[in-house]
Amino acid sequence: PPAILMLTESGRFTLNYKICLTISDYHPETWNPVWPVPSVVIGLISFFVTEDATVGSIQRPKEERMKIAKESKQVLLKNSIFTKVFSEYKDAIGITDQVVEEPKVSLIEESKVEPEEDQKKAHYQAQ
Repeated sequence: PPAILMLTESGRFTLNYKICLTISDYHPETWNPVWPVPSVVIGLISFFVTEDATVGSIQRPKEERMKIAKESKQVLLKNSIFTKVFSEYKDAIGITDQVVEEPKVSLIEESKVEPEEDQKKAHYQAQ
């Protein structure tokens, strides 16, 4: 099963922290290797449009999440890995090459990655 974590600020998930989803390595017992990638992406996206809590999620007001989402576009356009991997899909996902001035708010903050066992321990204690 894939380990899923956010490498850029989303306002919905903690940076560099594994996210607990039924489609992630938190639940290998429910993982099905024949699931197509779009199904995994849809499962992840579903958390962006709800207030559901899970290990790795954070709660911020909708307005703040929307502001972060708009600003994150600029961060992605400056990220060499993103541009290399997703450059041919930018139009399909609504990202153009137009870069504006640096956001006034820092979108990428230092984040401590907790050891995997600590994350899983916290997850099972929360249940």
